[in-house]
Amino acid sequence: MRAGLWCAGLVAVAWLPFFLGDSQSFAAAKFAIPNQSASAPRWLGVDDPTTPGWDRPAQAALGLVLGVLAVWRGRWAAVVLLGANARIVLDPTVYTYYTASVLLGTLLWDVIGQRRLVPWWSWLGLLFLYGSVFAVPDDAARGLVRLAFVAVSTAYVLLWPVRERGRRGGRRRRPPARTDEGPAHRGPGEGRRDPGPPPVPAATPWAGPPAAP
Repeated sequence: MRAGLWCAGLVAVAWLPFFLGDSQSFAAAKFAIPNQSASAPRWLGVDDPTTPGWDRPAQAALGLVLGVLAVWRGRWAAVVLLGANARIVLDPTVYTYYTASVLLGTLLWDVIGQRRLVPWWSWLGLLFLYGSVFAVPDDAARGLVRLAFVAVSTAYVLLWPVRERGRRGGRRRRPPARTDEGPAHRGPGEGRRDPGPPPVPAATPWAGPPAAP
């Protein structure tokens, strides 16, 4: 719940000035573009010639849900990638600047989320999303490639275990506890020495007789 409130609050702070300054900004939720044959919605059974009325609200809702899941899972570096994936999977057009937002998300995930020296997901995104434009002639096949990359990358960043920081293989060993008497655990053959009776203070000439018990 806290992650959802933070996400909604940050989005509201970023977008509220536009809606307050111009009421026509709400019309962006109904912006319609042609539904191309190479888009992912074609594989999801959306055959409308233009953008359906439910598409834009569904994009926003899906991106919000995925972002909340990422923050809840402690993977905030994947929020940009998941938001771009939500747009790609439901957008009826295959503009190249949509794909650029996905590559930005993969780069953030590689560099910040996993701190990889080689940004594997960024290279895979470049290969599949941009390379398929030149290597795959069929529009429907390109749409399947886009849909597959979005689904696999989303499942990976949300479900795949991420190694914790500061651990380089193996469990970190805790040093043995110590007390005032020495180590808590002794090795074999190391018995406890008898300290014996406490030392008796030396008598002084001015000391009187001992007190009666």
